[in-house]
Parts: sequence; C-alpha cells; structure tokens
Amino acid sequence: MADRTFLQQLSTYRDGGNPPAGRWRFVCLTLALLALPGILVAESAKKGTGPESAGQTETGQSSAPHWAFQPVERPPVPAVRHLDQVQTPIDAFIVHRLEAAGLSLSPPASWGTLIRRLSYDLRGLPATPEETDRFLADGQ
Repeated sequence: MADRTFLQQLSTYRDGGNPPAGRWRFVCLTLALLALPGILVAESAKKGTGPESAGQTETGQSSAPHWAFQPVERPPVPAVRHLDQVQTPIDAFIVHRLEAAGLSLSPPASWGTLIRRLSYDLRGLPATPEETDRFLADGQ
C-alpha cells in the first residue's frame, strides 16, 4: 500500500465495503475535496511537476520565452500631443490609445453627475435630493 498515492488510499474503503451512505457520504466527500489542493501540491512537489518547475528544462533554463516567466518591467510612458489631459502616467497610456483611434477624452463630469454615479456604483440606488444638495454644497 506504500506505493499508492494518498488519493488512491483515500478513495479505498475498508474491507472493500461500500462508501458511507446519507449524510456521512456528504461529509466524507467534503473532507476529501477540502484536502485535495494540499494533496495535489504535495504530490507535485515530490514529482517536481509543480509551478516552480513549470516552463523549465532539466537544466533549469526556460523552455520558452513565455511572458509569465519574464521579470516585471515598467513600460515607457508614451508621448502624447495633448499634455493638458495627462495627470498621471496611466492617463498618458489612455490618451495615447485614444489619439491613435482619432478620439479624445470626454469633458469632465459635473458634480451632480459625479454624485449620481458614485451613489449608483456604491449602493445601486440614486442619491437622495438631500445627499445631492450636501455634496454640491461641500464644494471640494
């Protein structure tokens, strides 16, 4: 029985009997499923087939220049024609893509539009008139 994997041992019942019935069957299946990820990781570590060895040859060299095995690098920020629309490096990427498509950014939203969008996004409900008035009066 030593040459069998733990999963094979787990799926074999004592004395060749039937699997548990009723509620106990569900409990046994649940426990087996909860243990499965840890068991698979342990067995793949024994065989050297885990994620640590993925994409490597026997010498430890990368078998393919797959992007997942490359180090993370910060891309250069693209140059854009409308610098007034760029406040962060991410904005430069968006404006660059829009300029390539012949488009531009939409004008900034009004404060009333912002409170309406914020309320719908966070609560799924429109802002009450009192909340809108308080938001507009804040002025920040």
